[in-house]
Amino acid sequence: MTDRILLLLMAVAMAFGLSVPLMENDAAQFAVMAQRMILENDFWSLYKGTEPYLDKPHLHFWLSAWSMKLFGLHHWAYRLPAVISLWLGGYSVYRWSLLSQPKHVARWAAIIFLSTYSIVLASMDVRTDAVLTAAVAWALWQFADYLTNERWNNLFWGALATALAFSAKGQLGLVLVGLPVLAQLWHSKKWPLLFRWPAVIALGVFALGISPVLYAYYLQFDLHPELVIRGVDQRSGVFFILWEQSFERMSGTGMGTNSPDYLFFFHTFLWVFMPWTLAGCYAWASRWKQIKSARKQPESMTYIGVTAIMVLISFAQFKLPHYLNGTLPLWAVLTAPYLSVLAQKRHWVIAQKTLLTLALVFSGVLVWAFGNGSHLGVWVALVGVVALPKLWRSPSGMIWRYTGVIFGGIYLLMHVFFYPKLLEYQSGISLAKAWHKDRVGKIDAPIYKLDDQYTWSMDFYTHQPLQKMDKQELESISAGWLYLDDDPSVLLKDSTRSWTLIKKSPHYRITRLNWSFIHPKTRDLQLSHRYLVWVSPDQ
Repeated sequence: MTDRILLLLMAVAMAFGLSVPLMENDAAQFAVMAQRMILENDFWSLYKGTEPYLDKPHLHFWLSAWSMKLFGLHHWAYRLPAVISLWLGGYSVYRWSLLSQPKHVARWAAIIFLSTYSIVLASMDVRTDAVLTAAVAWALWQFADYLTNERWNNLFWGALATALAFSAKGQLGLVLVGLPVLAQLWHSKKWPLLFRWPAVIALGVFALGISPVLYAYYLQFDLHPELVIRGVDQRSGVFFILWEQSFERMSGTGMGTNSPDYLFFFHTFLWVFMPWTLAGCYAWASRWKQIKSARKQPESMTYIGVTAIMVLISFAQFKLPHYLNGTLPLWAVLTAPYLSVLAQKRHWVIAQKTLLTLALVFSGVLVWAFGNGSHLGVWVALVGVVALPKLWRSPSGMIWRYTGVIFGGIYLLMHVFFYPKLLEYQSGISLAKAWHKDRVGKIDAPIYKLDDQYTWSMDFYTHQPLQKMDKQELESISAGWLYLDDDPSVLLKDSTRSWTLIKKSPHYRITRLNWSFIHPKTRDLQLSHRYLVWVSPDQ
């Protein structure tokens, strides 16, 4: 019953996350790209602003576009396929773990996966990784079942799931599935399975599964070699996704370099896998000791698979934390069997209780920083006063249930309170609301901007991309709204046009928090402003 309550708590937290406005950059950008498919009735092409987009494949954008076409151009409709995918991923983790573990351990594997910080974040800050992670979990379950029971239908479903992983993120999907499967083939000494005729059919299923993406790339890029992508023309979209994509990220060419740190993913894992980080590290170390002592391993798909993946992707010159999301099904299945062992170890239990205490204190800091003197701070303080003594007096066997409940409550608090408050400083949302209100009774006119900066949230919530123009062109437009990143009284002082300030909104890059912004007394010093101006028709 407790397991079901924890899953319900995660479902409620993710449901509230559906209603949070979109964050820039990636989530809002991808939502605009999916929205463009609907507005222009073109589901084969991907554009980032006005530029052809040759990077991530189409699956995530298709799913979100179809959802918004069905339910309307809302941020919750954009997120819905990702959230559903993550829960299907949780079910896949459960079924995969059930192949080698008792039912209660398999349930905890699913709970670990669905309550991991990075997975809950992926359900709100939706990128391509949610669909990728779910497809990886499904593929690994099916392939693990095939290697255990040698049923051909599992092989074919695994091939289809791998095709979906590829269609969501490209070659990374193949790495996330392929390395663990190869590890288990090595462990089980079942290499001959690769050379049976079902394996050939599975390759055909995979090829058929990725064919829509290949066709889309062919239409947009191979038929239009004149397109210039990152300064290069004559680009083949099919060749890019089948060969060049991962090499560009590994070498830093094309995508650029953002982290030469080869330990980036290892220290990033410490917060990505919260609140199960300590258990995950213990599980990994325990499996390492078993290998050193030459003890028989139950499987190698999780341990060797996840280790090989993290080592390989560490050589990439372009790294982001959410690249680890696809490994979290592996970590969940690896970690779950060790929870009962850890609950018997006093020092580890104390460390976990300390972690939970710090998480509660951190939540209190967020409420203090953004609560503006509301009663919510009092309630959070009362919960902390009651919860902390109860946590520290609780028996060791309850530690993981407390972990799930406390972090489930924190996720709910963040989706109901923290993120909505934080997004008040993402100016595009409030400016879009002001535009919808101001446009009533006015002529139908575009929204312009004076530079190349991206305005994803403004683009999404106005349901039209802002049009770039030079300042000199302002004199020739008939009328329209103008989005500005500086005071219009300065930018437009030389203009002969009549204009009216509609809205001034505070602005901050909210995905890069620092203490000066978090602290209420110094926050205003960190803010810039964005402006929405109405340029009246020429008289």
